[in-house]
Amino acid sequence: FYAFFMFAVFVAAPFFVPFYIKVLGFSFAQLTVIVIATFFSKAFFFKIFSEEIKMAGTRKLVMFTSLLIVFCSFPVIWITSFVGFIVFAIFVGAAWAGFELSTFNYLLNVTEEKTRTRASGYFNALFGFGALTGGIIGGLILDSGVVTLFDVSYHSVFIISSFLRFFVIVFFIRLVHDVEHKKDVS
Repeated sequence: FYAFFMFAVFVAAPFFVPFYIKVLGFSFAQLTVIVIATFFSKAFFFKIFSEEIKMAGTRKLVMFTSLLIVFCSFPVIWITSFVGFIVFAIFVGAAWAGFELSTFNYLLNVTEEKTRTRASGYFNALFGFGALTGGIIGGLILDSGVVTLFDVSYHSVFIISSFLRFFVIVFFIRLVHDVEHKKDVS
């Protein structure tokens, strides 16, 4: 699940900064503010999601935040203001905080202490493989200019990435099983 999801994410991920600067005309100072908003949002939401994991369980949080991440590239198409991107960055930070925390927690839950280092290495290798191949495919789509939605080829990459994220969740979330017994809070 993780490698395919990272592939889907990285079809678009490397292209947000060029989009902000080249297409929207943001300055590096504005870009820095957006990045800082994402960072502080993640820091804030880590605590909230750590409590959610205790109540709902890791799998539910992986599923919930994965669905949030599906929508982390769609709004870029419609948001045009700097303030709008700051608000969006807060949402993105929250979604990624939950996903990163829950996937790491899942790794800890499914591995034994003696094999955890090796499993963590595999986990990071899958991340790297997904990120590399996703970025290459996204770059090829962007560079080809064949797929252009809304007159901006960056939008095509963002939409394709969102759809790929959704399809990965639909087809591969079954592979993520709950390994702990938590109270059902739904």
